[in-house]
Amino acid sequence: MRLSDRELLLVFATCILTLLLGQDASLRIHRLVAAAAERSGAHELAERHRHAAIARAEIGTPLRRRAEDHEALARLHRSAGRLAESDRELRRGLVLLGEDARAHAALRRRIRSELIDVSLSAGRSERARQEARALLRGVEEVDGPDHPLVAKALETLAAVETEAGRPHEAEQARRRALAIHEATLGAGHPEVGRALTALGALLRASGRAGPAVGVLERGLAVLERVPDPRTPAWRRALAALGLVEPSAGHLLPALNELALAYRDEGRSGEAERVLRRALKEAAAPELATERSVVLVNLAELLRRRGSFEKAEARALEALAVAERANVSPALTAAMHRVAAGVLTARGRRVEAREHAEHAARLARLEPPEGHASVSVRYASLPTASGSGPRFVSNAGQRLALSRRSFSKTSAGSGAEKR
Repeated sequence: MRLSDRELLLVFATCILTLLLGQDASLRIHRLVAAAAERSGAHELAERHRHAAIARAEIGTPLRRRAEDHEALARLHRSAGRLAESDRELRRGLVLLGEDARAHAALRRRIRSELIDVSLSAGRSERARQEARALLRGVEEVDGPDHPLVAKALETLAAVETEAGRPHEAEQARRRALAIHEATLGAGHPEVGRALTALGALLRASGRAGPAVGVLERGLAVLERVPDPRTPAWRRALAALGLVEPSAGHLLPALNELALAYRDEGRSGEAERVLRRALKEAAAPELATERSVVLVNLAELLRRRGSFEKAEARALEALAVAERANVSPALTAAMHRVAAGVLTARGRRVEAREHAEHAARLARLEPPEGHASVSVRYASLPTASGSGPRFVSNAGQRLALSRRSFSKTSAGSGAEKR
């Protein structure tokens, strides 16, 4: 492949600086160029320089930096769909860090959580379970059994157990994580609200709508008492003055799951009321994906209640919002299936078949790790179906699987500084 003028200039500069300044300077340049190329989307260039950095790393290079090089290369492999190569590089990074769990604890956690995500994306749920348990053991060894980081590791384990079809083990992990959050952060902390929402979603998906309703109502009550953490400070100030509506996007997962739990209990009127509230809370442009999820769930609920005309309007609105928001093929396919069901109920079978065929095409287009491209923050709803293929739920989301899930909780803690 022919190099561009810019790439040739970078290679030439690397050679000159290596001659003038030595091997260490060359190594730093390769890392800087790789990082810049990755940020700009030039993955092939980034990959070449990551390989060069790894090849030039001498015995005296700090193990942490060498492990970070392998981690960065793994990330590039994964973005190209090469999951086996990504897994290999991550494991090389762990080997470089050695056996002492306290040495480079934060980097070790980050690499281990990436290994879990790669294993799940490759469909290796048992390998992901092993990594999740190893992650939990490492955090417990470094930080003790009741640290907030342990709760995050337990949430990761619960998500992995859920994907592996082990709801009992997932529930145990969720309940222990909730207990740690309540003990360390207080019953009114937003992490407690999110943990209650995740537990309620799991109970509902397991067919226990009755207990799920109580847990989800508790979680919603906690989250209602705190502002949306994603809201900028200036907007919170204006909301306090009554000049703008306060953002409540952080309530959407709890509202969505509570509506589905009410639906499962046969309380369709309450389910519709909660979904309509969620629709108001998802009015902000940045919540377009969440809004499309609420719309499609409302459409299906209206169809089941016999309000076919209103259901059709909501289903088509969901598809229009999803198109503008560029949501994942899996979610868009779910919306087309709902639209097909609504149109079938109205006797418009030709249009219904078109939507069903479109859903099937989108399902075939979904890449192997497409579900990993959706943000893992719990305020993002749309990666799994709830009970039945029509309602869209957050019960199956892989929470806390990214390295961000640890850095948020551990910022400023002694463990993260190690």
